[in-house]
Amino acid sequence: LTGEEIDDIAEQTDADGEATFTGLEAGEYEYTVTKDDYEDGEGEIEVEDENVTENVTLTEIPTFDVEFNVIDDDGDSVEGAEIELNGETKETDEDGEATFEDVQEGEYVYTVKHGDFEDKENVSINIEGEEISTIDITVELEANDD
Repeated sequence: LTGEEIDDIAEQTDADGEATFTGLEAGEYEYTVTKDDYEDGEGEIEVEDENVTENVTLTEIPTFDVEFNVIDDDGDSVEGAEIELNGETKETDEDGEATFEDVQEGEYVYTVKHGDFEDKENVSINIEGEEISTIDITVELEANDD
């Protein structure tokens, strides 16, 4: 855990994942625990006359490898196409493939460009699933009329 907050009082967890809040008066407190790449943990804790321990388990947000296969209108692989996804750009290899690793679930927009073909811009995809670790996307490019 990297952060824990109770009623606007923030604490950073230590190497053991523990955070201690001192000086709290008796009462009920809502808390939120956050860490990058994990779903937030939220709850409520009641403080009375003695020390209270609250165990919070965070669930890692699933990630996927997204593989693009870029082909032309004849079905041949397109080498050197630039694909932009989530602010990252990759170039296809000789097999027309490029892979983006560790993409979290969500709605994304991608763009594919190559000087010899018409651009595919602002194409929406939804990355989701429980069992899927690799998502294959085939993009067919049409030749420029130039």
